[in-house]
Amino acid sequence: MIYKTHTTQNKILRLTQKSIQTEIDGKQIYLLKKRWKDQKLLTNRLKKILSQKAFAGKVVKKEKKRNMYIIKLDNLDYRTLDSFINKILNEAIIIKKLEIERFSENKASVSMECAI
Repeated sequence: MIYKTHTTQNKILRLTQKSIQTEIDGKQIYLLKKRWKDQKLLTNRLKKILSQKAFAGKVVKKEKKRNMYIIKLDNLDYRTLDSFINKILNEAIIIKKLEIERFSENKASVSMECAI
């Protein structure tokens, strides 16, 4: 009888721990989903990147459509292009389309569509 009680106690303890872990995972998923779907936060991230001194003069098109942003930067040298790509890829932004067009050895253009 003592053995069965001890085994049952262990099962209850493991199930309780699994329940707590599932609750923690659910909260993390909710927060991540909220972070990726927040339009205001996405807009602020994009504005912050595009308003930086290196990119401000290079923005040719910045258009907000119904459920996406369309951004085009032109006449970028390789260092500016590298910096822009690093900043965009290191942010929590859903990129639908990214096109890089090379004009010469040192100049390129970037077109990007981001989901909102």
